[in-house]
Amino acid sequence: MYIQHAILSYIFNRVWKTVFIVGKSLDPTTDRLVVQEAAIYKDIVIGTFEDTFRNLYKKMIWGLTWPMEENCSASYILKTDEDCFVNIGNILNWLDRYHIITNGTQPIYAGRRQDNMPAVRDKENRYYLSEEEFPEEEFYPYASGGGYVFSGTLLPLLSNVSKTAPLFPNEDALFGSLMRRIGVEPTDNTKIIPLVYCERAHKIREERMCSISKQFILHGVKGKEQLKMHFDSALFSSVSSLCLGLPDSDDEMRDRCEYDK
Repeated sequence: MYIQHAILSYIFNRVWKTVFIVGKSLDPTTDRLVVQEAAIYKDIVIGTFEDTFRNLYKKMIWGLTWPMEENCSASYILKTDEDCFVNIGNILNWLDRYHIITNGTQPIYAGRRQDNMPAVRDKENRYYLSEEEFPEEEFYPYASGGGYVFSGTLLPLLSNVSKTAPLFPNEDALFGSLMRRIGVEPTDNTKIIPLVYCERAHKIREERMCSISKQFILHGVKGKEQLKMHFDSALFSSVSSLCLGLPDSDDEMRDRCEYDK
């Protein structure tokens, strides 16, 4: 990954930083090991909240707050999950073109847009929200939490509004509501989370890999599959002849999951 970072930084003349945001564990040993790793690699930010699914919204808020406290700056910020494959080259190409076209003056909030999503009232569901926590029946439009990109210039506004806005335990929907409060609507990008990665499949068929190599973010890619995905994506992107004669289904990927036959 560090080699890839150096190569892509040279090619795109862009610099980026990967930061892992985590909370506290109930296991003191785990907390101690995380602190040790953070001291070595300088890429972990540790919050005071317990790191649970229900507290993901606190992690998101912390991700808005600490950059302001540390005077960090970035043109664009990508929020994603640990089980997501991110095609950094494709992301940099896209943002570079966007930055040139808009001269960096037009704010962006892009991802897999969700509209008319209802608040879950089933107490057995992990997405449950009480009417006290969220009185509305539907969320404002938002980008799925698996991966979204937004302009770094929005950080001060988001950080400030998060201190006064009603908060509720649904990370991506809450982020969308904060964006709405500062007047920014999500835009749908079909290359961000175009499908649910088939974890049960032994491999992705070549005709799928040709399309996958063009995407930005894939959700549900874990463990060693991350390394394989980076290698395969780079290979199919750089050696276009591998895709000759194979169907180009790039526009049909969303919500499709292909298994070996």
